[in-house]
Amino acid sequence: MNFPTFRFGGFAPLIAVTAALLLAGTLVPAKAGSIAPGALCPNTAGLLNGDFGITYSHGPLDDFCGNPLNGSAVTITLTDESQYNGLDFPLASYAEFPIPTTLSNMLTTTLEARVNNTGAYLPYFQLAFLDSFPGGVFDAGSLLDFREVPTSTVSGGYMNFDPLVTEFYLYDDNTSSSKYGILASGAAHTLSDWLTLYPNLSGEGLSQLIVGFGNTGSSSTTAGVTLNALYVGPIPEPATPFLIGLGLVALGLIRKRRHS
Repeated sequence: MNFPTFRFGGFAPLIAVTAALLLAGTLVPAKAGSIAPGALCPNTAGLLNGDFGITYSHGPLDDFCGNPLNGSAVTITLTDESQYNGLDFPLASYAEFPIPTTLSNMLTTTLEARVNNTGAYLPYFQLAFLDSFPGGVFDAGSLLDFREVPTSTVSGGYMNFDPLVTEFYLYDDNTSSSKYGILASGAAHTLSDWLTLYPNLSGEGLSQLIVGFGNTGSSSTTAGVTLNALYVGPIPEPATPFLIGLGLVALGLIRKRRHS
């Protein structure tokens, strides 16, 4: 049997450049808006401070969320930075999260919140869990949450969670005090680094994903954030886009040979 041979000739640089670009794309976090995981409806989230500062409006997930009368998008408006409210997504209610929903499994999960933010302070992610290890770093039964450092996390209407990039403090909800001073001299860490520092936290079951707003200072200014959509999904396998791209290049070469 004679197999066709291909003379890549002038296409060799194109292949090399394409492969390099595709490979580079697997080594950096996905751009905002590029993931396509399961959608969570903001209007179905619990409210951690009741209806305080809450209004509803129509958003991009209205159809997906069953066309709620007041709309699927949720806005939190605060008049002082010391105020707080948050949208609580109980993980047990959403099949889109990894099973079991442990902190270690969140290392393979990506989140994308689509938001409109106005004012001087920013929204942030919170990952809440119940500490179950007696005699460890914390007392058993403490309700803890990894609270994202609310710096420049919102860009172009997106707020992303990347377990290797997004930095968190550790906060004790039972005592309303930060635990990071005890653990790491006030330093914030990515989720990946926290679990490397304290591996006994890896098996803790995550109970809530929260999009929080406020409680970050004492500025007496009005600010607001609208959560239009929240998406959750697995981090893509690094090899997948590379192999797909390489296959497309090969198909292009075959078609050109057939037409020549």
